[in-house]
Amino acid sequence: MFKLGLISTLAGYSTLMAGGAVAYAVLHALGAADQAGLLASSSVKQIIDPPATDLLVSVCGALAGLVITAAYRNSVIAGALVAMRLIDAASAVGVALAAGTPEVAAQALQRLGLDAALIATAGVLVVFIKQRFTHKRAPLH
Repeated sequence: MFKLGLISTLAGYSTLMAGGAVAYAVLHALGAADQAGLLASSSVKQIIDPPATDLLVSVCGALAGLVITAAYRNSVIAGALVAMRLIDAASAVGVALAAGTPEVAAQALQRLGLDAALIATAGVLVVFIKQRFTHKRAPLH
């Protein structure tokens, strides 16, 4: 099940990256987007050089998402995780590659990795706390 989830996640985020690239290519062909505009974009700047408040929102989003999951409230997990920049960062990777700015793509990929790492870390923390204080038993093997 883990393998299938990982494959689905990679496919989903790869699709977001491809979608960003296609969207940029169409906008560029129509004369509505260019590399200079991309580099000057405040949205791109928030992804590649996030302020501390954005990082705090990502931490809180990761924790909230995992608490919701641990409480078996699956239908609202997306709400908490949308507070993170996963979708924006994945799309920015594709846009930056299509615009010919691999350094921006690398920075957006770092932000994507950071938010994914926050989810993994929050998951371990939430499961540990729940195991320790709610179940109060040794893990099943």
